[in-house]
Amino acid sequence: MADGDQKILALRFSKGRLLSGDANANVVVREVDGRGLHRFNGNRKLSAVAFRDDGEHVAGGTDDGTVLLWNAEGKTLHDPLRPSTVRIVSLAWNPAAPYLASGDDDGYLTIWDLDSGQKVCQGKAHNFEVLSLDWSPEGSSLISSGRDRSVRLWDLQCKKLGELNGHWKSVSTVAFSDAGEVAASAGRDGTLRLWRADWHDWLKLGCERLRRHPAFTNPTDDRSRRARDVCRSLPRLEKKR
Repeated sequence: MADGDQKILALRFSKGRLLSGDANANVVVREVDGRGLHRFNGNRKLSAVAFRDDGEHVAGGTDDGTVLLWNAEGKTLHDPLRPSTVRIVSLAWNPAAPYLASGDDDGYLTIWDLDSGQKVCQGKAHNFEVLSLDWSPEGSSLISSGRDRSVRLWDLQCKKLGELNGHWKSVSTVAFSDAGEVAASAGRDGTLRLWRADWHDWLKLGCERLRRHPAFTNPTDDRSRRARDVCRSLPRLEKKR
């Protein structure tokens, strides 16, 4: 069951089929026994490929910062998206909304609304490449990893909800569990780490680490006071959970 000598960038099982996409934009749909159903070529060199959960939609990122969209039979679904001018490294389809997230070589995260064709948000997510992206099962948050050794959690407006550190080399991939309560990260340091992925737990961890910081103990501006007030409200929020 060979697909040539090109690097395979993405695999997904969906509805009893196996989909694969490689760096030459060859997308192959197979039965699980390996028998090919159909194949198409996007006629572009790709740096990232992602399949939507339904297996019917494919996104491809290019070295020039373009994102291309097809269905699983090769029909173009959308005008090219241009979130960047540098290589697209990672892509992720939202499982609950018509959103697509991309991460690029310069560390930027971009979220697109595919219904409107408009950019929802864009922001600096990591100091270097955004190596991996994955949406929570309900589609309300996004986890990312980067060459800067960090794992970060984002909302739908590219606002950072939390950060986890522990890897001592770049973090190659991240993924949510099916229930969304745990996230896993794998780094080039050879370690696999599991994290509590609930935003409330991330906020609690951040508040605990900052509770003795001068900005919290003696805030001098509105931003610091708001952050302190959020952390002080955590016991009340925990009672409501």
